[in-house]
Amino acid sequence: MIVAVPAEEKSLDSAICVSFGRAPIYCLYDTEKETSTFLDNKAAEAPGEAGIQAAQFLADQKIDSLITFSLGEDASKVLSAANIS
Repeated sequence: MIVAVPAEEKSLDSAICVSFGRAPIYCLYDTEKETSTFLDNKAAEAPGEAGIQAAQFLADQKIDSLITFSLGEDASKVLSAANIS
């Protein structure tokens, strides 16, 4: 299973970013391989709809689950449509 977490830095010790769509980094952790990958969130600088763009980006990465403090309604719809919990 691949779990995504919005992060402040490219480090496993990083704080979780409180903003899903504007998080600078996403940590993708593969629970089976016990490996992590850090991806820059290009949607963080978008003038609008950052959450929707970030959700689609993560869906394209084939994640299975997302851990975040909060999630906007439209971003939630994108993730739900991709069967991401």
